[in-house]
Amino acid sequence: MAEPVLADPLPDGAPEPLLEAAEDAMPADRLSVLRPVPRPARPTADAGAEGFDAEAAAIAAAVAEAMAPVAVEANPASLPAGTSLAQLGSFDTEVEARLEWDRIVARYGALMDGRQRVIEPETVLSGSGRRASTASRTRAGSVRFSCRKNTQCADPDEVAGGARPSATILGCAGPVLSQDEAAFFRAANPLGFIVFARNVEDPEQLRRLTGELREAVGRDAPVLVDQEGGRVQRLRAPYWREWLPPLDQVEASAPGAMERGLWLRYRLIADELRRVGIDADCAPSADIACADTHPFLRNRCFGSDAATVTRAARAAADGLLAGGVIPILKHMPGHGRAVADSHLELPTVTAPEADLMRTDFAPFAALNDLPVGMTAHIRFAAIDPDRPATASPAMIDLIRRRIGFQGLLLTDDISMQALSGTVPERARRAIAAGCDIVLHCNGTLDEMAATVAATGPMSDAALRRAATALALREAAEPIDTALLEAELEALLKG
Repeated sequence: MAEPVLADPLPDGAPEPLLEAAEDAMPADRLSVLRPVPRPARPTADAGAEGFDAEAAAIAAAVAEAMAPVAVEANPASLPAGTSLAQLGSFDTEVEARLEWDRIVARYGALMDGRQRVIEPETVLSGSGRRASTASRTRAGSVRFSCRKNTQCADPDEVAGGARPSATILGCAGPVLSQDEAAFFRAANPLGFIVFARNVEDPEQLRRLTGELREAVGRDAPVLVDQEGGRVQRLRAPYWREWLPPLDQVEASAPGAMERGLWLRYRLIADELRRVGIDADCAPSADIACADTHPFLRNRCFGSDAATVTRAARAAADGLLAGGVIPILKHMPGHGRAVADSHLELPTVTAPEADLMRTDFAPFAALNDLPVGMTAHIRFAAIDPDRPATASPAMIDLIRRRIGFQGLLLTDDISMQALSGTVPERARRAIAAGCDIVLHCNGTLDEMAATVAATGPMSDAALRRAATALALREAAEPIDTALLEAELEALLKG
């Protein structure tokens, strides 16, 4: 059987401007996410031959990979039943290992069928003489991915905890869940829910609502909110903190204090959200502000260059994750050049592809390890002159392969007027283009029913990505909120 051609997140021949721009914006220990992984020579012994040492072969592959801290992968198609090793790599946490596994699954697709992930801790490779010239960039621990043939491999339906969810996240109309809504959600079984200001009165009411939403689907479904801070925050005073717009906080930060300040901000936001049953935040935005950015977006950005935006968005995402809240990276692959409000009309960006690669797309490539992303309702004329990114197979392929994002991919609100056609037509186009989940926000029952019918159930790949993301909702360590608030205030005063 001929060996299949396999695609890396940024395959050989990917435009160097994107690689260079993203690497400029990315900390050194994450560069391997972008660069195509060199493929070592195949061992002379067959994987099935007597005496073949899979671990030795993997170490040889790791030594051959001298550029980055993530080792090369073996081809799962070549692993017969009982062969244990598929990849050897270095990661800080099991969460990072799981994200990398999802990237492997996405690259190899159907070749992974019937094989089960086994994550096993291994000894540190750095300092042992078994890695070539990467000791300064090797992380503190390593994880071995095993790929064992196993007929009891978990079914995606079991991962969902029952019936397979529809490929939707839905809203409700007001602060109290009606009987009709509860019955609809029970039947529709969306992956999760999103709440808006119309759904919020006070903490006790909001805790009750989020609990009732989960009860309707009979599982611990994710509940999302837009809580960027500033103009876009659905939870407001007097019960919740009021925050500066993101750009204003960056500009008010003392020299050298931007990242710590943003981490504190989003760690405090995460604490507020978890207290009322919300476990996913539609933030951070990695859009780059420019002179022409539409006012609806401009001060929601973190800065006007890729490096600042990347560092800021990373700090925000890390703060949310530290609080057990899933960050949702938006608006992929970049909304900053839009001069129109996509809530009302479709913006068209006419910049050449090379310019987009160097600037707008670079932060998303540098942040492509985050677990969930959201698409932009923008047309990039140089890449797909006919469709907005949300409905464009070419743009979703760019997000997956060239930007390298392998997390769960949501649409922005499918009812926004940037998109043409009926709501179910929009939903079908988004799923056909490659989005995993359609986000429907306005809470209108008839529209939601049509959207659920149009999207159908989640795919196996979407379920795997969702499972990885939802595993990040761990109980957070308690924080001294007064202490963190005081530190943040001091950093902003300079």
